[in-house]
Order: sequence, then C-alpha cells, then structure tokens
Amino acid sequence: MMFNPLYLLFDFLGISDFWIWTAVIVICLRILLWVYENKNKSNNANLKVGEWSANGTGFFISKSGCIVTNFHVIEGASSIGIEFKYKGKKVTLNAVVLKSDKVNDLAILKIADYKFKGLENDIPYKIPKETRTDLGVGEVGSEVFALGYPMALDIMGKDIKFTDGRISSRSGHKGDKRHYQSTTPLQGGNSGGPLFDFNGNLIGINTSHLHPYVAENVSYSIKSSFLSEMIDSLDEKITFTISNNLKNKLLKEQIKILREFVVLVKLK
Repeated sequence: MMFNPLYLLFDFLGISDFWIWTAVIVICLRILLWVYENKNKSNNANLKVGEWSANGTGFFISKSGCIVTNFHVIEGASSIGIEFKYKGKKVTLNAVVLKSDKVNDLAILKIADYKFKGLENDIPYKIPKETRTDLGVGEVGSEVFALGYPMALDIMGKDIKFTDGRISSRSGHKGDKRHYQSTTPLQGGNSGGPLFDFNGNLIGINTSHLHPYVAENVSYSIKSSFLSEMIDSLDEKITFTISNNLKNKLLKEQIKILREFVVLVKLK
C-alpha cells in the first residue's frame, strides 16, 4: 500500500473519511460555480455597451401605444425597447410597464417616448371577452396562426415570422384551463405574441412550448379573456373594433394588415 502523508495527517487530526469527502465535494462545487459565473461574465462581456440582450414579441391594443406581452419577457428588465415600423421607418422607442400580472404571465406596456404621437390606424382585431365555441372561437380543431419575432437578435433575424396550426385542446399544461394547447410552432422570442384564428380574432397570447424531446407540436397560449379582464382594470379606457374587417380576407391579406401591429420587444 502506497504511503500517503495526507492520510497520516488526517488521522493525526482525527478527521474521518466522511469529512474528507465532504470537503472534496464542497471544493468541486465551488469550482463548478466559479466556472459558471466566469462563463456568464464572458458572455456578457461580448455585449457592446447599450446593446439589447434579449427579446420577446408584443402587439398593440391601443392607438395611444399600449402593448401586450408576457410578464416573463419583461421581468427583471432595466430597459424596454419597442421596435416597429412607424411612419414608414423602423424605429426603437422606449416603453414602461403599465400593468403586470405574474400569475397569468401578462404585462401591458406603454410607449413613453416623445417621438411617438400615436398610431394612424385603428386596431383591426377583436379580443373576445369570453371563449365561446358556439361562436366558433377557440374550438378544438380550428385553425390558428402566430406572428412573432423568435430568436430575433441572433439566429433568425428581425423579419416577422408566421407559423400556423390548430387548437388541439382547450386546456394547457396539466389541464390548466387558462390556456389553449395548439400545434402552432413556437420558439424563444415568440413569447408575448398574438395567436389569431382565421376570422381575425385574437384568441390567445403565446407563452411557452414543450421541447421536442418531451413532446412534439405542443404550444401553449393564455386565453384572451384573461387579457380582456386586465384591460378592463386599466385607468385608460381601451375600445376595440366591433365590425370584424379581417373575417372575409385571404390569410395573406390578414397577415399584411396584422404585421403592422405586432412588435419586437427588446430588453436590457
């Protein structure tokens, strides 16, 4: 047996094998933590001063600049920028949180920038106050589509992305009645974006998806009725179109109109 002076020292000090291995584990954990922290510092160091570090999607609900997104998109952000086409030019304007609902993962923002004088056109989509399948809203099997900006700051670019699918269930993860489950493909950055039906109704706000190694074609969107309740609680009165001008239009015509109201939400 090879002589080890450390074991002789531990034996002399009365330190048992249990405490030796405990010390080894603690040291290893501290090394792993150090590596993780320095990796994050390195990633952050690659960001230029003033550069946006993350993104989500949002959409206008008023001409005055109120925008909806997910709470988890803006949680912890020190600065929020809204990128969209305004008066013929692509701009990024500052926004603040007007109201948030962590439980339902919703947030209402408002553009707070002197450059913004309001939208020229009315909001074209309806937000149903209740999801009634007898009116064809949110019915299982109905066709739906999402507009958003997945991975916009790095991999996929800043052009708006369209994906479509069908409502596969009127409940979400573990039977959560607040959500729809759909087959609409969603990626990181789609969060906070709108889920429309083919009649121009905003039926949900996209929140999450299951990774393909868990289950394929599973995305979740919180029902618009929860957003409607949140809007009603605002001090600012917001009204929506009564007549549905999108209902009889071709899908590509709907998208051409709707894309002007869907925005890139950028965070620092």
